[in-house]
Amino acid sequence: MKVALSEYPGYYGPKNRDFLGKPFLFFGFLSVANGSKVGIQGLEVNGVRAIYNNTDGNPNSQITLFPNFFEYAPSAYNVSGKLLCDKIFLNTLPNPSGRVMPPEYFMFAETWWGGGGCYRQTNQFSEKGLLGVNIGFQ
Repeated sequence: MKVALSEYPGYYGPKNRDFLGKPFLFFGFLSVANGSKVGIQGLEVNGVRAIYNNTDGNPNSQITLFPNFFEYAPSAYNVSGKLLCDKIFLNTLPNPSGRVMPPEYFMFAETWWGGGGCYRQTNQFSEKGLLGVNIGFQ
C-alpha cells in the first residue's frame, strides 16, 4: 500500500492527473510489481468485500482524491462492468454526526481496478446523490 501526495512511484498513475492536476492524494493498493498477477483482488469497505478476478494482470488498484479547486472538467474515461466500483462507493457511510461539511471540503475521486475490475469517478454517481468523498481511518 502506498499513500502519497501528487506522486505514485511504482504504481500506475490516476487518469485525472492530466485533467485536474496537482495536488492529489493517491492511495495505491497494489504496486505494478505486486499487482500484475492474475487472480482474486479487491478490498473491503465498511465490512463489505468488493472483490473481482483480475483476468489479465493489469495492476491498476487505486483510489485517488483531487480537490479540483478550479472545477476543471474531469476525464471522460469510462468502462463497463461497474459492479465492483458500485460496491466501493455505495458502501461508504454518511457523516455520522449528521452535520453538513462545507462544500470546499468535498473532493473529487476516482477509483481504478484493472484486469476486469472497474474505473469510476464520483461525478458518475450523481444519480445516487454522491457529491464528493472524504477518507476516514480507524
